Formats: sequence, structure tokens, C-alpha cells
Amino acid sequence: KAALAFGFWELLKSMAELLERECTLLPDSAHPDAAFQLSHAAKQLKLASSGDSKYAAYEHNITPMLTDFSGGGGAERL
Repeated sequence: KAALAFGFWELLKSMAELLERECTLLPDSAHPDAAFQLSHAAKQLKLASSGDSKYAAYEHNITPMLTDFSGGGGAERL
């Protein structure tokens, strides 16, 4: 939120790139949801770094993506 408040768009973009890189380095033993959540967070940070007020608002929170890896048929919130 501080990056948004001070207009450090490049910091948000760099964090997105860091999360994307982390996604490619996940071990085979990582939970399948990990890559989806990292990619989702990276995408949201890239949107915020664009300066679009819809995504770069100070009160905007990145919420976890709803997925279903539990095998129960319903989406779980992480």
C-alpha cells in the first residue's frame, strides 16, 4: 500500500516479476494451488502498477483466487 501511496509503480511491477519467477521455481512437491495463487497475485500487482484507479486504489486488496483442489467438488477459499 505504501508503494501505491507514493506512486512507486516500478516496485509493484518488480514484485509481480518476482512472483512469476518464484512460480517457475516451485518444487514438484509444491501444492498445485501454489502456482495458481502466485500467478494470480502477480497479475493483480501488474494491474496495480498500471495506475488504473480500479486496481491501484489504496483500499484495494488482492484476494486469493478461488480454486478447488480438495476433491470435494466445492471451491475453497484460501
